Amino acid sequence: MPQPAVYIYPDNYALYGITATSPAPVIQAGVKLDAYLNRPEGLLVDPEDPTKMLKTGTHIVDYVRMPSRGVIQLTRTPVVQIVSVSWRAKPDGQAHVIDPSACTEVDQPGQYAITGVPAYVTVTVGYTAGFLTVDELPTEIGIAVGQIQKSLEVLADLPPGIKRARAGDAELERFGPGGGAAGQEILSVLDFDTRRSLGHLRRVVPNA
Repeated sequence: MPQPAVYIYPDNYALYGITATSPAPVIQAGVKLDAYLNRPEGLLVDPEDPTKMLKTGTHIVDYVRMPSRGVIQLTRTPVVQIVSVSWRAKPDGQAHVIDPSACTEVDQPGQYAITGVPAYVTVTVGYTAGFLTVDELPTEIGIAVGQIQKSLEVLADLPPGIKRARAGDAELERFGPGGGAAGQEILSVLDFDTRRSLGHLRRVVPNA
């Protein structure tokens, strides 16, 4: 069953400077982090069914054009499990199903050579990517969630007409209705070192 993004357990709130007394604002911060990483499905894989993401209850699907060198780049890492692979020569053509065991990770995380797929066709790959438990999450996730949660507290205390504020070294910006995605607050609150440390987890656009 789909579950919210819980990236820090209450026992570790103090470790990351979180003053919240309930999980709700920490979960909200996790959702904001997912948006920053461009990974709306979250970072946790269902440990009881590694073919599904915990947050969505389904797997990720990438559509990738097979380059001439025969290696594709998936958009999320680290990959936990390849669930399905198929390809079509044309959008309306016959689907050719490939056994996931034909995928071999090469060179860089998320790069796969796939046996039996011709060049320049569109490959559909279903997979899961992220981490099986909260304990496996890298430290930078907790740091980022802590920074976002603290900024949310600051923004919640601002009068409605105030668009910008500062929290420590971070500048916070709030977009009201009609500004930003679906009128939601769009935050740019992560410090440079944290943004850099999260680079390997951001969704990538493969070069075909």
